[in-house]
Amino acid sequence: MQQNMACGQAVVGWNQSAILIGVMLAMSAGLVLTAAGDGADGNNYTVIADAGARQSQSASEVVAAAEAAIVQDGIHLNRATLYDRLQSRFLTDDKTQLVELDHATAVRFWRVMIRISPSYGDFASQHVIPWYTNASHWRGASQRDLADIYTLLRPMRQRGGARLEATFRQMAQYIRERVEADPQWITGQDDLVRVQLIRLAASWMNTQERAEALGELREAFLSDASRWESIDSRVALEVVFAAREMGMTDSDACGHIVRNLNHANRLDTIPSPQMRTLNRFLGKHANGQDDVVRAKDQVELELLRRINTGQISWKATAPREMTRYIGMAANQVSDGGKAELIQRMQAEWVDNREVLPYLSAIDVKTIDKTLTHLGDESVKDTPVVDLWLAAMQSRQWTIEELAVIGFQMRSHGMNHAAAQAIADYVIEQAARGELEEHPVYWRNRGVAWLIQTPQQRERLFETMKQAKAGPTPAVSLIMARAHREHGQYDDYMNRLDDQLEVGGHQGDVLARWYIARALASYVDANYSELNRLRGKRYLDQALAAAQSEAARLEVVDQIAKAYGYTGHAVEGQSFLSSIRPTFEGEKAEQELDRLEKYLAGVTQAQKLAEDREQRERDQDWRAGIEKKLAEATEKGNQQAARHYQRLLDSGSSRDGERNKPVMSGGGI
Repeated sequence: MQQNMACGQAVVGWNQSAILIGVMLAMSAGLVLTAAGDGADGNNYTVIADAGARQSQSASEVVAAAEAAIVQDGIHLNRATLYDRLQSRFLTDDKTQLVELDHATAVRFWRVMIRISPSYGDFASQHVIPWYTNASHWRGASQRDLADIYTLLRPMRQRGGARLEATFRQMAQYIRERVEADPQWITGQDDLVRVQLIRLAASWMNTQERAEALGELREAFLSDASRWESIDSRVALEVVFAAREMGMTDSDACGHIVRNLNHANRLDTIPSPQMRTLNRFLGKHANGQDDVVRAKDQVELELLRRINTGQISWKATAPREMTRYIGMAANQVSDGGKAELIQRMQAEWVDNREVLPYLSAIDVKTIDKTLTHLGDESVKDTPVVDLWLAAMQSRQWTIEELAVIGFQMRSHGMNHAAAQAIADYVIEQAARGELEEHPVYWRNRGVAWLIQTPQQRERLFETMKQAKAGPTPAVSLIMARAHREHGQYDDYMNRLDDQLEVGGHQGDVLARWYIARALASYVDANYSELNRLRGKRYLDQALAAAQSEAARLEVVDQIAKAYGYTGHAVEGQSFLSSIRPTFEGEKAEQELDRLEKYLAGVTQAQKLAEDREQRERDQDWRAGIEKKLAEATEKGNQQAARHYQRLLDSGSSRDGERNKPVMSGGGI
């Protein structure tokens, strides 16, 4: 302990940020996992059902019951029902805010919802990220809660974009301020929490601070061989990945991981999901290095051991998780072993009629892909048809699931019997007005792929014509994409024009046909450069044709989204300001306020992205000037050195300054 304390106290430099590393690493405690919370008495589903109906259970009890249901019921868990009940209890109507949850329970709730959501990525984009980026709930969180929040959000970083990056910076600055005001704020936390907070702090540091933080991290953990070899492997992974974010090379990171695994041999301390991350990292950077390959084999053998011993349970693990473990563990078994895995998969999932109704589309997709990965052509197609049909017959599919099915069926070819049945399902939903538009663009393409034949597209067009209120945007988009994917786009555009010219539609119905024409114009754009404003003139005509306030609000919604999606949020805000006086009533005010909030969020995200790009340009400029200053000093060119120093002192990083000749008299 004295040696570890000394490591923590050897803190220098880092422009006051060094105190963060020094204090965070001052103590070396064992790994402490966040408790799952108090268990719920009685049947888990009774607790959850009572909570949804009468709110008779506390938030902590409901979340604990959901956690227990996942573990106890496993594959037999009715995920769709549980998902809906939890949403109705804890999410506001617009799905953007949580109610009555403290920080620790909120993190547990999000983890439950991610595990049971039909689409992890879409759920994260639509719910988790907006909640954390639109509020500052984390400011009252404990140190451990902050670490848990960060580990929850970190995998969502790519989807979160500028908003999530801005939140990370705010959280990092908050941590720094707390530590500088009171160094004791961080003491007493275990190694894992402290290193997780270091990773969060690194997302706010500049280049120089990250380099200094990496030095402190090396001194505290990596320079002492005996400490590094004996440290908990889960903490070791966190240290290495934090070091990578501060500038450590991948080869160096691999070396540290291998040394820890070889000496500590404590893979049992690493949670299975983190084992997947470790396996991917080692595989990416193996490059024929025997020690890294051996470490990767070691990880895969441990996953295989957990599967064979039931530590990774078939019953308690969702198929989308189980198939990932199987895919990695299969590298360590013979062809005969793979055949056994295939037989087990078929017994547990494909042939188990009790399980089929509980499979989500993501589950079926991952089972399908894993069967193909294991190489058994005999199970590649037919069981998949059974899975799709059996799962579809058990409940109503979400738009996310339909999209997943569309892309997966496309990979098989669309000649399966299931393709016709699923297309019928989509068309029936459209006829009942239950088909929704998905907020993530490419998801709708997946649904469009289900409408394969001309006969199916004709039936769907008939639903558009027969709808008393006119076609819905969701059906219009799917029809446009379906025709575009199959080379009949011009024919579809002509049919829309016919409806506008000779269809005899008036008022609100005509407005919705104009919306359909506008969306078709948008779909005609190149997929990589979508521009909803291509159909703006049709939206203007829709607004002129609409008579009821509800229909006019639908058009305004489409126009606002067109401005937002194309990065013209400021113009969109001006449009809303000009149109607001023409509406009356509380409902219209609420809808316009929602659109104002949406466009304001787009504007803020653009500003944050621009600020980040400017900071990166400034850092690159400063690094370049510092390099030139060092070169001038080394060569003894004092005139140039003084010039570079003046630039650095002035903080000038304007594009004009960067592009000027540095020395008029022929400098370096």
